[in-house]
Amino acid sequence: MFKMVVGTLRNSIEEYIVTNQDKVWIGSLEFASERFGHGTPVRSLVFSHDNTMTASVSSEECRIWNVETGSCIRTLNTGYGLSVLFVPGDKHVIVGTKSGSIELYDLLNGELLQSVKSHKGPVWTMVIRPDKKGIISASSDKTVKFYDFELIQDDNKNTVLHINLQHSLQMNQDVINICASVHSKFLAVALIDNTVKVFYLDSLKFFLSLYGHKLPVNAMSISDDETIIITASADKNVKIWGLDFGDCHRSLFAHTQPIMGVQFIPGTHYFISAGKDGCVKYWDADKYDCIQVIRPEMNHSPLWCAAISSNVVDYDEESNFYEQQGVQFTLPPRLVVSGHERAIFSYIQTDQVLFLEEEKEKQSDKQYEKELANSQQFKDLQSKNDEATHAGIKTIETIRDGEKLMEELDLCMQEEQKWNDYQEAKNRNIAAERPSANPLLMNMTPLAYTWRSLRRVRRSEVDLVLAILPYNYCIYVLNSILQLLKTNHHGVDVEYASKIALVMAQIHQTSIQMDADAFDMMESLSKVIKHKLGSERDTIGYNLSGMKFIQQRITNERQLQIIDDVMNDQVVSYRQNKKNAKAAEKKSQREESQVKRNKKGRNRGLLDAMIEDRDQPQQKKMVETSLDLKKKRARQQEVVSQKKKLKQMVDE
Repeated sequence: MFKMVVGTLRNSIEEYIVTNQDKVWIGSLEFASERFGHGTPVRSLVFSHDNTMTASVSSEECRIWNVETGSCIRTLNTGYGLSVLFVPGDKHVIVGTKSGSIELYDLLNGELLQSVKSHKGPVWTMVIRPDKKGIISASSDKTVKFYDFELIQDDNKNTVLHINLQHSLQMNQDVINICASVHSKFLAVALIDNTVKVFYLDSLKFFLSLYGHKLPVNAMSISDDETIIITASADKNVKIWGLDFGDCHRSLFAHTQPIMGVQFIPGTHYFISAGKDGCVKYWDADKYDCIQVIRPEMNHSPLWCAAISSNVVDYDEESNFYEQQGVQFTLPPRLVVSGHERAIFSYIQTDQVLFLEEEKEKQSDKQYEKELANSQQFKDLQSKNDEATHAGIKTIETIRDGEKLMEELDLCMQEEQKWNDYQEAKNRNIAAERPSANPLLMNMTPLAYTWRSLRRVRRSEVDLVLAILPYNYCIYVLNSILQLLKTNHHGVDVEYASKIALVMAQIHQTSIQMDADAFDMMESLSKVIKHKLGSERDTIGYNLSGMKFIQQRITNERQLQIIDDVMNDQVVSYRQNKKNAKAAEKKSQREESQVKRNKKGRNRGLLDAMIEDRDQPQQKKMVETSLDLKKKRARQQEVVSQKKKLKQMVDE
């Protein structure tokens, strides 16, 4: 048995307990942590009229979200949704599907109130009519249809909302997008032939034709004052048009991928654009400037839709559900974008002041960083035939380090030139004032300050920083390194100085070859570097030999110590064994003596038992006589045995 945790496309984490039953692994759900989200890319977004909710639609469902908390408050199982709208009052939502149907849902219970097969092709876009009394839909079946809201009674005699077709506008091309002006004056229709037709909304009379895009227009927006219209196309351009004569004010290359969403901020000429490059930008339609890059480029996360909150509108359901009663501004403008990543990103406008110059500088720096890798000086550091080449990317930080290095070198060059002029005047016996020390040099000579500046460059970025220096700085740096190495300047790292010289020579190789004045200096520098590196190599070799000798000596001492330890262990073991042997011998002797004493005691006891009265002298004498006889006989037998042994030895 084991546990398994999986993450799903619906933004949930599930924990399973997997058990083996009859050689079959079976998993059971133990725990699930879910934040409801889309399992497929989001195709359309829209804010509610009070800006408290937003609706998102995908190929499987429509979800209603709370803007402040980000929680999903309702999920509607719809068809393949391509567009979505909130009905004024924010109690109903309308979804346009890929099959051509328009579906009306009640948000209170999630019930489908009406499904109308309105178009023969996909319903690409829908908008609320400016009078708030109906909707306008557009499809690839070359029609634009107008619907009215109606309150009818169902079978249970309950009043429900329905939509009713009033009239339609027939076009000669597939309709991709539509946009209606706030004050019911214009209706813009984007066609698949890359043009935009502008009609009067009340009479549907043709007014203007806007052409200039190379690919179909995916999104449009008309300003609240109805003076300009912006169109965003798959050709990566945003065009700003005047609605008085239909002239193109400016064409902006806004994104690096097709643009999918564009919308004016209510009451202004500022607009937002979102594209498949994952970037969201904030623009000024009057000055044609990009004010801010809200979301940087993310090619792995293309955006397909964007929506901006509108002014809050109140409605009175008792008097007339569809008439506007007043306007109040309670929430700051909010932006939501979504797309292929299935996540919805929300942005809110703050009170922070933006300076256009700073934003332009940031964008220029980012663009410059992209172009740095293709710069010629950076390519000079690389070789096509090398197996290993320079690893590094120029950044704004390296550019700034290079500029700072140039400033410090300028200071040294000026100071050196000042002293050279003074020395020349002195040699000519011309009265000249002795130059005062420059406090910026921190009481150092120009040569020492030059080395200090070079040493402060990070070694990992020295190639990139030196690649920024022009040729005249290159000659000055090489000459300074030559003087530093010749004079054995204190604190000069020969290896680092040689690396700087080699990098500078590699970068400006062509210019050095064309400069005859640099030949002598380069030849002297080559000899000095070769000599210094040879000395460094000898020093390193000497130190390495010394370290090897010390290492060998340490190894020998360790081996001797090991041998001494082994010998000491053996001596201690020998002494301990000898001591144990002596102790065992003494113990055996004690045991033998104890046995003899015990035996002698037993014999004496027997003799005492045989003597009835030890006080009688005659009996005592007889006992002693018998004992003497026994001893005498034993000695005689022992003498006889020894004689026999000696005789045998003589015979042999």
